[in-house]
Amino acid sequence: MSGFDSNQLMIGIIGSLIAAGIAYVIARLSLLSSVRVPIWVIAIFLSFLVFLGYFEYQRRDPNLATVYNKNFGVERIIVDGKEFVDCKFDRSELVFLGTKSFSMIRSKGTNVRFSFEGNSALTITVMQKIYADPGMRRYIEEVIKRITKTE
Repeated sequence: MSGFDSNQLMIGIIGSLIAAGIAYVIARLSLLSSVRVPIWVIAIFLSFLVFLGYFEYQRRDPNLATVYNKNFGVERIIVDGKEFVDCKFDRSELVFLGTKSFSMIRSKGTNVRFSFEGNSALTITVMQKIYADPGMRRYIEEVIKRITKTE
């Protein structure tokens, strides 16, 4: 996200008002009578949770089919067009065809193998050919540096 749009601002304001309302109700009903916490602290905490949930939702790519909390075993999985959230891969083969993007969020794997087929295999082949030319090798090495760079 490069900035806030009017929808995001409106959702933020509404979410904050809802959080403040919940905090007020909790305080008025004396559900926290044994705990002396100012209402503004509760409102800020609930607002933070609303914003955190909203921005986590915004990270998602709406063009991807989401796969939640699934365990994969020894199988071949086409990853194109999918978003894997909290998934586990055990000795799985993840196949990227290069027809659509995919993403992994908080997923883990053991002995996972990536395979490239179709368009993605063509890209790998072209990169291998460029790398084979000593005069062009540094360009592929720059791509690898960008891929492995952590922010």
